[in-house]
Amino acid sequence: MRQACSLVLVVMALAACAKAASLQPIFELKSDGAQQRFITRDQFEFDKLQRQIERTAFRAVCTNAWLPGMVPIFGVERTNRFELRRRPLRGQESFSTPLFFALPPEEEPDAVKLAGQWEGIAHRYGGTKDFPVWELTLEGDQIAGRFDQNTEYRYAFVSGGTFRSNHVELRVDYMNESWFLSGDWTTDALKGTWRRADDSENGPWEATRKPTVLPPGKTVALYEWRRTSDDARRYRVEHETMGAEWQRGARPLCRVWPHQ
Repeated sequence: MRQACSLVLVVMALAACAKAASLQPIFELKSDGAQQRFITRDQFEFDKLQRQIERTAFRAVCTNAWLPGMVPIFGVERTNRFELRRRPLRGQESFSTPLFFALPPEEEPDAVKLAGQWEGIAHRYGGTKDFPVWELTLEGDQIAGRFDQNTEYRYAFVSGGTFRSNHVELRVDYMNESWFLSGDWTTDALKGTWRRADDSENGPWEATRKPTVLPPGKTVALYEWRRTSDDARRYRVEHETMGAEWQRGARPLCRVWPHQ
């Protein structure tokens, strides 16, 4: 009986992971002047805006789980424009929900190493332990992210950090206090030491991440295009072009899956 129950739990867990990593269409809404917006079926306003859909732009992963190896893409409303960003606005890390998840550009292999949810253990020399859960992403060598919003640490902030040559430096702020973490990456594991900003406490820490299992299929690069006259933005996959007044970014934002 125990083995049967265990098997059922394993099957349910695998099914949940498969569902979380499934590809879904990302819809482009009809353009409103300088604005370009995208929407997914998971958004509460989908039924209201469904008639405004112009096309399926591409496919990506839509989930509340920060999957290992996948970078979050945020939809940010700015004055007279809409942007897709790899990182949320400064100070909004704990309040921003990704629009979708995608693969980082091929020239950013370190992003695959760090992106995703990490379950940590911070040891205090008095014998107690803390169990933070981080949701991290990487753009270039800059770390962004937040604490799992379903835990008691949701009021703390991942204020920033770097990831270079498999070495991580991370800053965490809570209320008027700060902590600094330093460590090294090995396959789906981080390990190092932490200290309080005033050096009143310190200790070792470690964190683990589920193995990276990326969605199958050929991907295409997603680029940002800018119009210099009004700084409007458009987003197109690698084989799509824009008019002469638009300039494509030198590097792709991420990699997504074609809609066909």
